[in-house]
Amino acid sequence: MTRPILLAACITCLTAPAAFAELSPGDAWMHVTDQLGARGLHLVAEERRDGAALVMSDVALHWLDQSDPLIEIIGTFHLEPTSDGAVILTIPEPLHTMTFTETPSQRTYEFSGFEARFDGTPANAEISILSDSIASRSVVEVSLDSPARAQLTTNTNLRGLQGAITSALSEDASLDMDIRGESYRSAFKFSRGEDQEFDVTTRLSETVTSLSLSSPREFDFEAFNQNPFPYLPSTFQSRQGPMVVSGEFANAEGRSTIDFDTGPATVDFTRTPERMRLLSDGEDAALTVEGPLPGPPLSLSMERMGYRLELPGHLPEENQLLVAAFGMTLEGITLGEHVWAMFDPNRLLPRDPANLELELSASVPGARGPDGEFTFGQGGRVDLSQISLSALGAAVSLSGGLEFFDVEEAEGDLIASAEGLLPLIFSLRDAGLLPPETVGMVQMMLPGFATKVGPNRHESRITLTRDGSVTVNGTQIR
Repeated sequence: MTRPILLAACITCLTAPAAFAELSPGDAWMHVTDQLGARGLHLVAEERRDGAALVMSDVALHWLDQSDPLIEIIGTFHLEPTSDGAVILTIPEPLHTMTFTETPSQRTYEFSGFEARFDGTPANAEISILSDSIASRSVVEVSLDSPARAQLTTNTNLRGLQGAITSALSEDASLDMDIRGESYRSAFKFSRGEDQEFDVTTRLSETVTSLSLSSPREFDFEAFNQNPFPYLPSTFQSRQGPMVVSGEFANAEGRSTIDFDTGPATVDFTRTPERMRLLSDGEDAALTVEGPLPGPPLSLSMERMGYRLELPGHLPEENQLLVAAFGMTLEGITLGEHVWAMFDPNRLLPRDPANLELELSASVPGARGPDGEFTFGQGGRVDLSQISLSALGAAVSLSGGLEFFDVEEAEGDLIASAEGLLPLIFSLRDAGLLPPETVGMVQMMLPGFATKVGPNRHESRITLTRDGSVTVNGTQIR
């Protein structure tokens, strides 16, 4: 989905001078080259007049310090002045673009249906997207070590676009865009001769995306590497309909298929100078795997998937702890009955849907060196608010915090609790999945490592010290 969005933004940036109907083509082109040059790009194109219209063709973009093109666009942009002093940009025929990288790859893109209106002054442009729909197609081919090859093809149809871009010579450029995607389809193929093949097809429909982005006026790669956060969108929201992913893998052992379906899903991203937050929520996921392995197809379904990620909104100039947080919720995880039948044909184990929840935060020291480069320091801390899993009629959870001094040195306390543990162990024994002697050993050792705090509920305190020792409820196990 990002390729047509970025290409649309690139096109509007290229044609920003057309908003200035009173300027000469040379003056207008200077505005374009200035905006791109401030961001590290050099623009080359053929210009000609068609009556009052300006036609640009054979566009090529270069990094300022490189002679080889980064992108070549084959096609024309028509910029027609209007009676009220604005300019309408149209693409009369599909654009074909090619990108060039250091890897042995060929990338081609087709883009059609774009139309925009430009208003403003020589110093400030307002660009409004008028397109009812935009269609794009891309093909990326990569030659790996012979005879391996990979190819990715995408087809996208967008409808109901609403967007505005502000372009000023003396300020940062801003982009606000709303996009409704009617359909999206991608196909990825990988082959290594006749021994190995891998195909994946993705289909997505009914997508609504909103984007707000501020592009810094002076783009500096060194500054970007040291602090990339100002170049990220300030807001990004996406609402998508059902998604279907189908894959096929073939090798000498046979052929396998993978099908993954999801229901509606949402993605929300916000960035402030202090924090960045990414939230994702989806429902009704199903996975099916069929292959040459013996046994029935493997299948799994899930009622809900939720994720949360929080990061600092900037890299500090001085020594400071960077705090990140991550959360995940998986609800209603269910295995297919034919999967259960492989190890529990007599239905002795509970078939309750499984649930998993995780909430943790981490803090890591960071500092800038004399050259301005940001580096992470040693050590840090992880606080586990909760990790809990309920399945097979039992529930376990873990919480606490650990302070790390290096990779192998840590200290702190963790609280582990389990409910329904013994009934689950007995069910596993009855199903033939645990030998009786193992069950007896667990019953004998459990009082030494866990405290009974309620009916069928046990709790343990796990303590780690910096010298590497580990104790559980006061009993040293390491």
